[in-house]
Amino acid sequence: MAIPQGKDSLTYAEYLALEEDVRYEMIDGQIYNMSPAPTTRHQAVQRELLTEFNIYLRGKPCSVFGAPIDVCLTDEDHDVTKIKEWVEPDLVVVCDQNKIRDKRIVGAPDLVIEIISKLTVKKDKVIKFNRYQRAGVKEYWIVDPS
Repeated sequence: MAIPQGKDSLTYAEYLALEEDVRYEMIDGQIYNMSPAPTTRHQAVQRELLTEFNIYLRGKPCSVFGAPIDVCLTDEDHDVTKIKEWVEPDLVVVCDQNKIRDKRIVGAPDLVIEIISKLTVKKDKVIKFNRYQRAGVKEYWIVDPS
């Protein structure tokens, strides 16, 4: 199901009601379609980073998650009808276990990693960078697999 006609924004609850193969991000009130399936190079870089972080974080209080994982840049998890902003980074590290929910992360992760492509470079380097900074993300890495 696509975004309902005449709607230029969604709540997180409305997003969850869409078909599972439809993926969007909502940043600063703007809906962004997710890119098509990433390249094999992108996936290889993501897999290696996920593996290395899993090894490094073993026995520590932090957890690493790879896409697809929704990150709600708010603390209003008690009511998904109020959440109006979410992103889907390539990897996140979260050290506050209270931010981890069954299907999403709520609040700013400690580390966000985006693996850029030609289609996402502006969104990742400008739009998401600014939004993550305002949300209180402690560290933001941009990885260029080329």
